[in-house]
Amino acid sequence: MSRPDVFFPSSVGQLQDVSLANVNFALNSSFDEDHDNPLYSVVTSLSVELSDERDAAIVWMDADIEWSAGEDGEVRPPFDLSLTLKAAFDWALPDVEPGDVVSWLTYNTQHLVWPYLRSYVQQITAMSDLPPLVIFTISVPSLRETRPVTDIH
Repeated sequence: MSRPDVFFPSSVGQLQDVSLANVNFALNSSFDEDHDNPLYSVVTSLSVELSDERDAAIVWMDADIEWSAGEDGEVRPPFDLSLTLKAAFDWALPDVEPGDVVSWLTYNTQHLVWPYLRSYVQQITAMSDLPPLVIFTISVPSLRETRPVTDIH
């Protein structure tokens, strides 16, 4: 028995290219690497441009590194960083409704493009005089039921 395709049973979607479209980086001169320890998060947003023929799309992913207070309760980030990535997709068979394509792209782009974002953030921050920021691999959804490791057989 074959597993049915969840999204496009008669279409083949493909990520073709990811590139860095825009970057804004600024060091914070008041940051003290020995005393400041802010926490970071990555905030993303997406916008989708679907071709008239529905056989290609461009997805723009904006990503901002946001900082929150460290152990001392103050927020002194080491730098400000925002990026825009451009992801190009195409389909072998453009027979899918535009709304379905946009839904698929919205759902999947962050997961498909995240490794590129991670690499760009590390490379950009490595060029400063601070240690590079290696962002988390990706958020993993929690399991419905968690059990201690000793209970798993």
